[in-house]
Formats: sequence, C-alpha cells, structure tokens
Amino acid sequence: VISLSLKISDQFKIVRSANVFFKWMEKMFDEFYKQGDMEKNLDLPITKFMDRDNTDREKAYANYIEVVCKPLFATFLIMTDDDIKKDVIEE
Repeated sequence: VISLSLKISDQFKIVRSANVFFKWMEKMFDEFYKQGDMEKNLDLPITKFMDRDNTDREKAYANYIEVVCKPLFATFLIMTDDDIKKDVIEE
C-alpha cells in the first residue's frame, strides 16, 4: 500500500491546478521527445506519444488519465477498502 501511495503521489499532478498540471506535462513531453529523437536518430521505431512531429497532446493527456491515473487510483481504493471505490471504478 505504501509503494502504491508513493506512485499515486508522483503521478497525480492532475488533481492540482491546471497550471501545475500543464507545466508538468510540458516537462514530461520534453523528456518523451528527447527519447523519440534518440529513437529516430538510431533508426528505431518511435514510441507512441514520443514523436514531436506526430503527437496529439490532447489525446496524450486524455490517454494518460485513462490508462495511468484511473486504474492506479482504482487499485489504491481497492487495496485501502475505501467506500468511494464503487463510484470511481464504475466510471
């Protein structure tokens, strides 16, 4: 539970103000694009969301929330047996 709590605290910039969230996402994309540039230079396939020329940021933001944040939070609620888990998991 502690390990999952730390992971959630690291990943949950989405519950902060929009300004903080978008600053954090900019930094994340900087890191992603560096990786994508390296993959391109090595003639490797570019990982999804890491291609600076072909990434839809809005789609990436939504994907991050759906694929990373919601399952992580749902798992946390199950592990802590929180009463609000039914509302979160069913959405």
